[in-house]
Amino acid sequence: AAEASSAWPAPAAQEEGCDIQRTHLLVQHLAQEIDALGEQQQRYRHECEEQHLQNERLQEELARLQLDNSGLLHRIAREREIRETAQGEKARLEQELEIDSERAFNSVSSRSSVSPQPSPLLANCMGPVSPRLLNPSPFGAADLAMPPGSAPPAVPNLFLSSAQLSSPTQRSPR
Repeated sequence: AAEASSAWPAPAAQEEGCDIQRTHLLVQHLAQEIDALGEQQQRYRHECEEQHLQNERLQEELARLQLDNSGLLHRIAREREIRETAQGEKARLEQELEIDSERAFNSVSSRSSVSPQPSPLLANCMGPVSPRLLNPSPFGAADLAMPPGSAPPAVPNLFLSSAQLSSPTQRSPR
């Protein structure tokens, strides 16, 4: 019987060995979980530090952009004022030009309706007028460029009668 008891451990001792083994496995598993959580915590801390640095850089960039934006808004406001002033000045000048043009037209038309002679003011501005310009020739402007004493070229009669047009001798060949 002594041999049987030594070959098979007592149930209480066997149970105690299983508890130790289970506890040992549980401790190993918990240690692995703690190590994994520690590594995860380190990664998280590193990511947080990187995020804080990036956040600081972005805050600086935001401040710079806001400052640039403020300057640009002031510049836009100044440019709008300049444009509005220029548009107002342009409209005023266009109106003055139109009024001056109307006055000039009205004064010329009132002078021409009163007297057929050109006004002394216009004559002074234009200078002496050639007699050829006052009495234009039937030849047109071509004879104005000819030297004095030369004859103008022969001008065909463009005002032919219908009888002359229907005559076979007067037709041009086609």
